[in-house]
Amino acid sequence: MIVRKTEVEGDAMEFAKESCAEKFDAVISMGGDGTVNETVNGLAEQKHRPVFGIIPLRTVNDLARSLGISMDPDKSIEMLNEAQIKDADIGKINDRYFMNVLAVGAIAEATSNVTVEQKTRLGSLAYFIEGAKTLV
Repeated sequence: MIVRKTEVEGDAMEFAKESCAEKFDAVISMGGDGTVNETVNGLAEQKHRPVFGIIPLRTVNDLARSLGISMDPDKSIEMLNEAQIKDADIGKINDRYFMNVLAVGAIAEATSNVTVEQKTRLGSLAYFIEGAKTLV
């Protein structure tokens, strides 16, 4: 097992690409929706694609929630032992891939302005506040 820590935007995508080149059996993304998105973009166009898993560690974790993955990191790690491998569709717009949610427009743009500090302090309420500011 190899553990890699992201430090800057794009790290998760590069780590995922490397895992494909090295023909790993699985890649487990530990983080939030952004980390999941980067990982998907790293795996998407590779010839060898490892099994993809998620350990949610951030605020919303929309994909993990929709898949029924526990929001408790310890429980989600335990779930990996009994996980069933399922195919999943991905979409592509321009040069970027996405899973689960495609959001466009002013509200979607406003939520991208939510800072890490806001998410840490307010949780998912931070997204509501930024969306409300845009509506006003």
